[in-house]
Parts: sequence; structure tokens; C-alpha cells
Amino acid sequence: MKFHLQLCLLVALSLSISAFAAPVVNGTQTWGAEQRELNDSAACFDLIRHSIIDSKLNHQPGENLVSYLSSLTNSLPKESNANYDKRFEGYIKLLNIAQHKLKIIKIPTVLSDKSAKNIASWQHVKNVIHDLPIQIKRLNIAWKLLLSDHKKMDPKLFVTTIQTCLAGYEALRDVRQ
Repeated sequence: MKFHLQLCLLVALSLSISAFAAPVVNGTQTWGAEQRELNDSAACFDLIRHSIIDSKLNHQPGENLVSYLSSLTNSLPKESNANYDKRFEGYIKLLNIAQHKLKIIKIPTVLSDKSAKNIASWQHVKNVIHDLPIQIKRLNIAWKLLLSDHKKMDPKLFVTTIQTCLAGYEALRDVRQ
């Protein structure tokens, strides 16, 4: 499991590097001008999906997504407090990378694809990811407070944040520049 987390963080770091190459217009970073940035951001969300959901660390047969995500906020069988802290810190790092990507997302004022479907897709992206930076910030604050007390994360906060990331992934798959 330790190797899996290290690999996920390494891939996440490599995905985040492209954020520093976002186009600059009138002195500010913009996003939406290049399809590559769209793909990189969707890939960041996909990494979260793969690392947290597809890994199925503690998945029980027939368990729904909310129950599974909630179970990840508890220690896994035979997991020490130190390993729990490392695992959850990995989740937080992945979410912080996603938040960095979101800071440079701006709906482009001029779209190459001016179809009604694409315009609606961009509006959907805006609606879906609107609260994600706040959710990630709350998760970071809660994690720092819990870490000092060796307590577990609030399942509702974690589940909501991951579900928003999944919705962001789905929304970004549909947009075109």
C-alpha cells in the first residue's frame, strides 16, 4: 500500500507541473485556451478517482460509493495510526493538486466550439466545481486539527469533496475549447 500511495503522489506531481505552463493573457493566467490544459485537469481528477475509488482498499461486496468513501475515513484492518495518517495525507495532497488546477480554470470568453452543447458544458463545469476549492480548504483545516488529536476525518466532508471531484471529472470530459 505504501508503494501505491507513493506512485500516486508521483503521478499527481507530474500532472501538476503543467499548471505552471498555463497561458498568460494580460498578466494573468487563463485556462481554456488549450485542449491540453483541459485534458491535464481531467487527468488530475481521474487520478483522484483511480487512487481513491478504484484502489478499493476496504471495499465490501455490494457496498455503495458513499459507504465505501466513508469507510476510508476510518483505519483499515490492521492499519496503524501512523499508516492511517500517511494514507489520508496522500488523499489530501491529491486534492490540493486538484485545487491548484482549479485556481487557473476560467471559462474562456471566446470558444472555438460555439455549439450550444459546449456552452452548456462549460456552464456545467462552472457550476460543478464552484464549491470544490472551499471543500478542499475545509478538508485541509479539518485534517490539520484532527492530526494533532489523532482523530479520524469526518466522513461527510470527505465524501462530499470526493463526489465533487468525480462530478468535475465527468464535466471536464465534455468541454471543448
